[in-house]
Amino acid sequence: MNASDEKRVTITNYILLMAAFVAFGRIFMFYYTHYYDYSIVSVIATIFFLSAYFLNTKGYFNLAKFFLLIVGNGATFFKEFSSGGQGNQIYLMIASFMVVFLLFSYKEKAKLTLGLMISVINFTISVFLIGFLTQPIKLEPVMFQIEKIFGAVSSAIIIIFVTWYFVKKSNNTETTLIKSNELLKSLYDKICLQKEKIEELLVKSNRLLLNVLPEQIATRLKEGESLIADKFDEAAIMFVDIVEFTKLSKNSPPEKIVKELNKIFTVFDKIALKYNIEKIKTIGDCYMAAAGIPEPRTDHSEALSYMALEILNEMQDYKTDEGHNISFRIGLDCGPIVAGVIGRQKFSYDLWGDTVNTASRMEKFGEPGRIHITDRFKAKLTTQNSILNKSMNDVERKEGWSFIERGEIEIKGKGKMKTWFLVGK
Repeated sequence: MNASDEKRVTITNYILLMAAFVAFGRIFMFYYTHYYDYSIVSVIATIFFLSAYFLNTKGYFNLAKFFLLIVGNGATFFKEFSSGGQGNQIYLMIASFMVVFLLFSYKEKAKLTLGLMISVINFTISVFLIGFLTQPIKLEPVMFQIEKIFGAVSSAIIIIFVTWYFVKKSNNTETTLIKSNELLKSLYDKICLQKEKIEELLVKSNRLLLNVLPEQIATRLKEGESLIADKFDEAAIMFVDIVEFTKLSKNSPPEKIVKELNKIFTVFDKIALKYNIEKIKTIGDCYMAAAGIPEPRTDHSEALSYMALEILNEMQDYKTDEGHNISFRIGLDCGPIVAGVIGRQKFSYDLWGDTVNTASRMEKFGEPGRIHITDRFKAKLTTQNSILNKSMNDVERKEGWSFIERGEIEIKGKGKMKTWFLVGK
């Protein structure tokens, strides 16, 4: 039961007790004036009103309400009927209409309609028909006036009570609306604040996602693409390894190892950004990057060659904090590649295929301070259109590439391969 229903139960109790008190008083008034019929009706009305009060306190709310309406209208009907329409009950009949709206809410349409019908039927018969159907009981003039005043006062009390209730309800409604408006405003402010926090978290989330995945791949994931797997007919792969880094860092604390790797790979990242190269991942002290994925480009081998040369140039005299010289082995290859996203909770954008394996072999079987490339990479580089993308317009260009033939060497898993060292341009 909600607060509104509890109020209506309380109001029903008040009206029943008030009606019982009025009916009880009329018992003695009519008895001592020898109007016994009226006195008996008042006794019956009192009993019914008290019975309805008992029912209401026991939870029979609707039964109690209709008891009140039927008994109240029945009592006024009897007085009008016995007096031939001269019982002066019209004020109480009007008041009964107002009581109906106290007993039932607008949501209880069926009960509200039934209650109003009871009052309308009583009012119609009592006012318009009874005078033609019965022989009135003549009341003494004094009793007639007393009954008239009694009915008027009772009706006035009911009307005042009803008016007070609805005025109070209106004020409460206004207060509730003000409080609701304040609450809504407070909720709106909280929602706006939460929205800002969510947007901040979303920006951070997107930034983290872009740190793990290429932008195009991250966008496809956010748009709901569950399986991302692409085949590229041509792309270039690079592996860069820090020579003997494991041996150099064997006795170093973890903080220094991570700090050193971070410093080196940060330089690589800047160079990759300059040439619009996609960093794929780091594997221990090895750095993997690719050109031509996830967006195909015709100058993939050229772009990756520029990056490899600049890495060697930038890191030529690099020394660790302990003063150890560090050199790098670089392996390059180009060809068809399969790329895709692996994982659900932790995403990883990775590459597969013979081209990837061969580029890794070029790095492993290469020499410190040199860029080891396959014969097909050299062929592609020398025939590739010399057109770099817009992000590389600031790169100084020179004509012609320089190579040193290494000849045929045995490559694990590949057999004999003719390879080259890229020297410069």
